[in-house]
Amino acid sequence: MPPSKESHHHPDLPQVSPLGLGIAVSNLGNGVNPRYPIPRNLSGLIGSLQQSNLGVEIQPELPLDGPTPQVEPDSLPFVGLHMPIRSINFADPAMAKKSFAVCEQTFEMASQLEADYVVAHITTVAGVHWENLAKRSEAVKRSKDSFLDVASRAREAGYKGRLFFENLEYPLYPGPLDEIVETLPWLEDVAMETGLETGFTLDLAHEWHSYNLIKENLWRRELKTYSRDRFVKDDAFFNKCLVKTLGAIGSQLKALHITGVRDHQTHLLPTITTDPRESDRQTMDLGQCLKNIQLAVKDRAGPIPVINEAHDYPYEVMAASSLLVKSYLTQ
Repeated sequence: MPPSKESHHHPDLPQVSPLGLGIAVSNLGNGVNPRYPIPRNLSGLIGSLQQSNLGVEIQPELPLDGPTPQVEPDSLPFVGLHMPIRSINFADPAMAKKSFAVCEQTFEMASQLEADYVVAHITTVAGVHWENLAKRSEAVKRSKDSFLDVASRAREAGYKGRLFFENLEYPLYPGPLDEIVETLPWLEDVAMETGLETGFTLDLAHEWHSYNLIKENLWRRELKTYSRDRFVKDDAFFNKCLVKTLGAIGSQLKALHITGVRDHQTHLLPTITTDPRESDRQTMDLGQCLKNIQLAVKDRAGPIPVINEAHDYPYEVMAASSLLVKSYLTQ
């Protein structure tokens, strides 16, 4: 819940938050959300988001079963597009041709949407998983090399926006802080190769969950180097780890993904309050995380997209929870 009216605004926080709230929509659908290419569903949703001044990140799988959704330019604070997840796997040479085609289609869609940014995963579950850790480095290198080639074709598809890459849950890459740090110079290489502005999308739930997964799997020889990590070893609060992450990413932090978390569930509805009886291992203090992020980016012009990815809730509920978060950040 937002603080009471008597609470005082943090003196170091900006009066107008540089964080811009929004929600993710997907054409995969589920038990509560429709498949977005149906025009009446998307147009109604966009109209509702416009009234609430919320942005949107469209997360499609290709091919679409309808036309590219239309969003009027400047009708929302921002429009993002997520690269498909299931149909891209550069770690597998046999999937490379299809993966390149899907990426090119995504850039064409981004151009039609006049998207502010495209965000991608470097690795996928199909290419990197617990049972092939010995080949993880090779798969990561192949994926990075391929994405460098893919990104260079973005302008050929007419896309002139920004290109972001997201952290993931270990063993996907990048997982914990050290892997995020080693990704940053590569982002600069992509920018130089393509002429596009690049950046990092920080998924809070993915980073939080990565450390818990690593702790549970320290018996694996590939993870022995993490046995001295403070968050892994000492149950240090995640926010301390997050502050280090924010310092490392610096100005390359361009967007955020948020969800609620509990144990191994990471796409729950974002909530600000936490039960003090619950440990940092069971859930995340999202409110304090966002305050720390807001402090880190307080001098930015904004808006920095903060995407609610609670996919298993109706879009109206997702939007309402994003508005509560927005209210909390401006108190």
